[in-house]
Amino acid sequence: MRLVLLISLALVGVAHGAPPFCADAPEAGAKPDFSGLVKLGEPAAPTAQGAWTWVNLWASWCEPCTDELPRLLAWQAKLGGPAKVRLVLVSLDDDLAAARKAMALAGVKGAWHAPQAVRAAFTRSLGLLGGSLPTHVLIDPQGKAVCVHEDMVEAAHFPAAAHRLGVPGATPTP
Repeated sequence: MRLVLLISLALVGVAHGAPPFCADAPEAGAKPDFSGLVKLGEPAAPTAQGAWTWVNLWASWCEPCTDELPRLLAWQAKLGGPAKVRLVLVSLDDDLAAARKAMALAGVKGAWHAPQAVRAAFTRSLGLLGGSLPTHVLIDPQGKAVCVHEDMVEAAHFPAAAHRLGVPGATPTP
């Protein structure tokens, strides 16, 4: 029965053009390691203990990535703010000036940068083996990566995100 439900949900997402939210699981045993990241502005602390952490991997050259940054900031507020959901934006840019410009245009006050030297180890620590941008990883309050969404988040994803994060009755913000 559960398999039929999952297949049905997947088909609904495909029919509407958007993949279902957080349909993928990270590699088993993923233990996020934020130690090699560099601050850009004043970002949220990247530690995953005590609150849900929503990690967003993005780059300035990725239009869907920059388009969704304001949406993610609005969603964080709707989901209960940083005390409930810590939003950790991680730029995979090689051009830091372009990353800072994209942040300013999106109203982002702070993000993290994964330098080339630590990028592969960082993404593996999230349980990712490859993928595309944007990529989202939800980390539970105990610090375990629990789901992955590889694609832009859309307003239709908000109810599933709110449910996954335990926030009933939240409403989407486009």
